[in-house]
Amino acid sequence: MPELPAHWKRLDSDPPLDLPLEVTCDTCGRTGSFWVSRARFTAWSQRRMPMQEAFAHLSGPDREFIKSRTCPSCWTDTFGPNPYA
Repeated sequence: MPELPAHWKRLDSDPPLDLPLEVTCDTCGRTGSFWVSRARFTAWSQRRMPMQEAFAHLSGPDREFIKSRTCPSCWTDTFGPNPYA
């Protein structure tokens, strides 16, 4: 299981991260692997839960990778650095 970001603290009430999710960048072919909650992934994919809530344990660039299928490197190459980071 990938390590969780240092800022994120897992609570006993959080759903289990029981779904391995593999995403391939449509631009460069790089693959990213993430563990997510199956229930929250389903809720997000059916538009019943915002992505920020469904994947709160992931960073913004990782969530964008899942959503747009553009890895963080290709995103920066295409659109430039994030001015808010």
